[in-house]
Amino acid sequence: MALIHKKPRAWSVVQFQRLYEQGFFESGERIELIEGEIVPMSPQNPPHARGVTWTNMVLTRLFSATHVVRVQLPIDLTPYSEPEPDFALVSLDHMLHATGHPTFADLIVEVADSSLDYDRDEKASLYARVGILDYWILNMQQRCLEVHRNPVPAPRRIYGHEYANVTVLDLDQTVTPLAQPTASVRVADLLGPEPLD
Repeated sequence: MALIHKKPRAWSVVQFQRLYEQGFFESGERIELIEGEIVPMSPQNPPHARGVTWTNMVLTRLFSATHVVRVQLPIDLTPYSEPEPDFALVSLDHMLHATGHPTFADLIVEVADSSLDYDRDEKASLYARVGILDYWILNMQQRCLEVHRNPVPAPRRIYGHEYANVTVLDLDQTVTPLAQPTASVRVADLLGPEPLD
């Protein structure tokens, strides 16, 4: 008798939310839904927490008049993807008209330490696929900012898309968010000071 190999079940956002409501996951368990797969999230170690703290201060100061800075909250990108990026910059207009989680962001930022490879590969391909124009990875390992722009089809990538332009910025450089073309953000301000010994 031949074995029938079935693909793993792909969970939808609706099913994923229902599992949460029914208490299927442990309290405090950090997970997200990526293209039908329930994925554990990396623990928030001290470097990650520092990056989130400093970046939150910068983005809130810059965008409070035009956007909501959502920190580690769900965003419904496809019927099968509900990631929880470290930062999703969502326009006030979009938030005022949303009845559920937002479905688009003008900027997504992932603070990456142990999750660096995942944020560069799976997350970048997913964000490019749904048309996120400005995706930043705050690289806590090398203390730099990776700016990903210009999403394009790329069949060899996991979700069929990638960013054509990736720029790595050092501590002393600045970046201009696409959503705020008159603003200039110092990479050093996002990373915060080096911890004292």
